[in-house]
Amino acid sequence: MYAILIAENNDAKLRSIYKLSNHACIAAFAGYWKFNHWWGDTMGQRLALIIGNSAYLDGALSRLLTPDADVGALGEILLDPELGGFDDVNVLVNMSSHIIRRSIASFFSKKAREDLLLLYFSGHGVLDDQGHLYLAVRDTDSKLLRGTAISASYITDEMNNSRSQRQLLILDCCHSGAFARGTKG
Repeated sequence: MYAILIAENNDAKLRSIYKLSNHACIAAFAGYWKFNHWWGDTMGQRLALIIGNSAYLDGALSRLLTPDADVGALGEILLDPELGGFDDVNVLVNMSSHIIRRSIASFFSKKAREDLLLLYFSGHGVLDDQGHLYLAVRDTDSKLLRGTAISASYITDEMNNSRSQRQLLILDCCHSGAFARGTKG
């Protein structure tokens, strides 16, 4: 299942959250991106950061079967000029937290207001004792989430600091609905 957050006006304001099957979600994306009027008259670059994690060093996090395939398939769809028409797609698979954190920060920085930014994550979503969402990556320690996983609040902060007013976040992980609890509204 996917949770989708569409942020507008540079404040990560929650526009809508949907829960869709993988195929319905990918079909919807192709339709949205083909029609610029959904995003307004002017369109900057279409950029995507796609993160997938299926292998974990922490034995408490089980290996997942589909993230590797999911990120590859989505990357192909986004780059296809007849479907996604994206200008650049960066795919990261089974990377460590410091690489992912830096990639997210770089992805949202120095963008134009008109740029369409898509951040996609497929992997384990883990909640801490307070119910905060963390995205587990290769070197995540399930007993030390704040230091080794990617927090939803980190992503929200990066989205808030971006100049882009066209942002889309797709989470294909458990507990994805918990992301909305950490956003401004």
